[in-house]
Order: sequence, then structure tokens, then C-alpha cells
Amino acid sequence: MPIITLTTDMGIKDHYVGAVKGAILTQCPEATIVDISHHVATFDNTQAAFVLRNAYPEFPRGTIHIIGVNPEADGRTPHLVVRHDGHYFVGADNGIFSLLFDGKPHEIFELTMKLDADHLAFPVKNVFVKAACHIARGGTPEVIGRRTVELREQLGFRPALDDKSIRGSVLHVDGYGNVVTNITKALFEEQRKRRNFTITCAKHGKASVWPASGTRATWRSP
Repeated sequence: MPIITLTTDMGIKDHYVGAVKGAILTQCPEATIVDISHHVATFDNTQAAFVLRNAYPEFPRGTIHIIGVNPEADGRTPHLVVRHDGHYFVGADNGIFSLLFDGKPHEIFELTMKLDADHLAFPVKNVFVKAACHIARGGTPEVIGRRTVELREQLGFRPALDDKSIRGSVLHVDGYGNVVTNITKALFEEQRKRRNFTITCAKHGKASVWPASGTRATWRSP
């Protein structure tokens, strides 16, 4: 039974997610659909990549992941099927794949399949679902796309460093209030050099400090 996951910024208030699921079940009735998240911040590739890269390794190989964030195509932004670590990913070449993996994915295919006239209006449903269901039915990416090595890169936000500080950015705040930044544990320990530290968080020009003087921090890898 094929598994198709959905990661989008559509929310669940409107009809969009329901329409995508209906299209999947129409084309591939035996598919199991799994919602990873529909609450990614609008157009936020960084957050979408963080959520999906922490979820997809838990799925069995052969799972197909639809990425419904910034899905529109143009002359510089084709639609892709990417095969990596036994998984398939369907999305736009908008920079998100460079954030999703460490290094380049194993195989990249630019979609060339024939599409309906209204595909530009709702590409997640009219393009990505069609590609995902082709693969779910046992088809190969070579049939619906041409192999390529081109992939748009989006540089992640890199922390700014000096001898006394690390200035990073928040990538994601989960539902439990855990704040995920772009500062890795390895970078922090390298710069800290066993010194005590202070964490300062700023928003809209206001700063708060926690703790007053710290010696420990807890990490989950971004």
C-alpha cells in the first residue's frame, strides 16, 4: 500500500487540503495519506524543510512526499521529482531541496508529463498529485520527467560570529514552545570554549535574557 505524505502551508480552514486528498484518492484509491503539517508559515521554505527533514526518515522507503510550499513554476522554477535515500519528493525547484538534505539528492528529474490546461492554478493538486500517484502505482520518474543535475540552492541563514558572541536566527517554534535556531551544538561548543554564557532573545527591538548566567544548554539537531 503506497504512502503519500503532505507538507503544505495551506492550513485546514479552506478547501485546498481536502481537494488535494480527494485528487489523490481518485487517482490512487489504495494510497495511505499522511499529513505531516499544513501549518508551515506561508511561503516559508526554511520552516517547511525543517519540518519535513525531521519527519521523512521515520517513514518506510518508497514513501512519496508532496511539498506544497511555493509550488508555482515559471521559466526558472521547474517542477521536480527527487529521489533520495529511498524516498521520493515532489515539489518546485524553489530552493527547498537544498535545505532539505545534507548535500545534493541522489537523483533529480524535471517533470515533463502532459498536464491539463488549469495546472498553473493549483499545481499541488494538478501537478504534484499526478506525479506522486504515477509513482505510487509503480511508475518511474524517468517516464514523467527528464534526468537533470540542476538544482536551485537557497542558502540557510548562517550565524554571525565574533570572539564573544554568536548571533543566530530562529528557524521554528514548535507547539510545545521549543525554539529551534540555526546554531548547532557543535558550533556553540566550539565558540563557547567552556565559558559561561548568556542567551539573549530579541523580537521587534525588545530583548530578553535567559538565563542570567548559564553553563548548560539542551539541543535537538535542526
